[in-house]
Order: sequence, then structure tokens, then C-alpha cells
Amino acid sequence: MVSDPRQTRRLDHRRGVTLVEIMALLIVVAVAVPPIAALSASSSRALVEERRSFHTAWLATAVLEQIIADASSGEEPMSLDAMGDQAYLDDGATGLRARLASITDSYENDGMTYEVTFGLVRDAEGNAIDADDRAATRVVTVEILYTNELGRAVRAPFTTVVGAP
Repeated sequence: MVSDPRQTRRLDHRRGVTLVEIMALLIVVAVAVPPIAALSASSSRALVEERRSFHTAWLATAVLEQIIADASSGEEPMSLDAMGDQAYLDDGATGLRARLASITDSYENDGMTYEVTFGLVRDAEGNAIDADDRAATRVVTVEILYTNELGRAVRAPFTTVVGAP
């Protein structure tokens, strides 16, 4: 087989990559990669924090919905007046924490906990009154606690007003 002289000439004019070109490429890569990696890490942290915010709202909603349902039931162990006692939160199988355990366990396994505080029973004008009054209300705050990705403690409060049925 006879080779084509034009192909031979083309092969002769090929040139390799020089050391200077390789060094220039390495410098470009060294300058470009760290900012891209930092952006990726920042985006990852933001995504995790967004997920935490979503879970925080879901947990607070679950706790507040149960408290609102309890206040609306009018039954003594869960009445508006009973919410002022620690037993409402922590009493064995009937306390709020025990009744919500099936919902809150997965959040607690993820490092989230909650605290509940109840304000005084008040009337429409804001005066402290007896809980038997039909116009009675109570301010309820559910505070979700967790540690963020930077290791800082976060307290996210959610507040509502509940009333007697």
C-alpha cells in the first residue's frame, strides 16, 4: 500500500501540547474549581436549611392543631383551663406529648424538639378571667428547637390563640 503524500505532510505538521500550555490549563482549573466547589457547598447547606424550615413548620402545625382540637373538645382533661397544668403536656398516656409521639418521634430522631407555653386565660379585652367563661382565650406558643448545619441552636416560635368552644 502506498501512502498518500498529503497525509504524510499533515502528520508532519501536527504538534504536541507544550509544558507551558499544560501549566496554563492547570492554572485556569486551579482558579475556577474552588469557587465552583464553594457554590456547590453553599447550595447544599441552603437546601438542608430549607428542608429544616419545612419540617419546623410541619412539626409546629401538628402540635398546634392538636392543642386547638383539645381546646375545642371541652373535655376536662384537655380543656382550656387544663392547659395551664404541666399534666396536660406530660401526663402518661393522656398527655399531649404522649398523644403526639407517633407524629413527633421522626422529628425528634432528626434532632428537633418542641416546647409549649400557655398564656393566662383571658377575655376579649385581654383581662385574666376564669376559664369557664365562653369568651375565654389563651395564647399558645410552640417553639421548635434544633441545631442548624453550622452548629448554632435555633429556636423557631409559632404562636396562636385558642378559645373555648
